[in-house]
Amino acid sequence: MRLVLGMLIAVGLVSWLLIRYWRARETPRQGRLSAASATQLLVAGDCELIGIVDGRTLLVRQDEREFEVRLLGVAPPEGPFAEVARQALAAEAPLGPAFLEFDKRRSADDGTWLAYVHISGRLVNLAPLRAGGCRHEAYPGDSLTIARQLRSAEASAQAERLGLWQAVTAPE
Repeated sequence: MRLVLGMLIAVGLVSWLLIRYWRARETPRQGRLSAASATQLLVAGDCELIGIVDGRTLLVRQDEREFEVRLLGVAPPEGPFAEVARQALAAEAPLGPAFLEFDKRRSADDGTWLAYVHISGRLVNLAPLRAGGCRHEAYPGDSLTIARQLRSAEASAQAERLGLWQAVTAPE
């Protein structure tokens, strides 16, 4: 019985390691707006912000290619507050030079890139949270330092009862 149990554990461990190895080698898919081949990837660093898609998605250009970039740590805006998130993002993220920072998750299931976006040294991901246009979306393995900033921005909007927090009791 112990031998069978030991073999099952070993097979499970080997399977788990193979899956992790396979996923680590997998390259993220590009955003749907890019016509570039899968070998032309978005990289961390300088880019140009060329548009705002919604309250948590930006359109950037890097090396003559366009990519959709979703803000890491920002959940989808909810109903009527989607416009609040979009306006906050537009105010904080003027078109022009930007800087992308990736975390462990580089792409979403739909292939959209996930990043922290910085403009003039400011973390743009905070804007829709500060305005109360959406919630913080925690994910295991994301930067704890940035997650603290995102949670703080969300808590600030909640305390001030902004956006989606208007009808919610403020934390004590």
